[in-house]
Amino acid sequence: MPGGGERDRLCEHVFVSIKGSPQLFFRRSIEQGNALNAWGAAHELGRLSLGDALALSLVVLDGDRPRYGRLAVRWTGRLVTEAGGLDLDDLALTAAALAALRGEEAGPAAATLAAVLERRGEHGARQALEAWGRRRGA
Repeated sequence: MPGGGERDRLCEHVFVSIKGSPQLFFRRSIEQGNALNAWGAAHELGRLSLGDALALSLVVLDGDRPRYGRLAVRWTGRLVTEAGGLDLDDLALTAAALAALRGEEAGPAAATLAAVLERRGEHGARQALEAWGRRRGA
């Protein structure tokens, strides 16, 4: 088709410039607190880092509460397997903090979870938690 090649390249360029990479789209969705877009981008990305998985869970907490409980449990399981040496006390603190984030006084729960993440060297997850707190104005 004459001239179609130029049009196709233009359309492809516009599409890429609007959406960007799946990782960039995921990050923007998280920053904007858009649970639906973040969820879709996460599916496109495949396996998320522990920090990105926590960021997704927290955005879902704010936008799709029924899903949050299941995501928090899955994330806790990943923390147990990926943060070598997670002990029973830190597991209990993590689970309690994630549950308490649903409440009115999420600040102390976030501080508790941040302390566990720092002890375990999970800086990406801690940064995700801190960014969520800033978005919420906590």
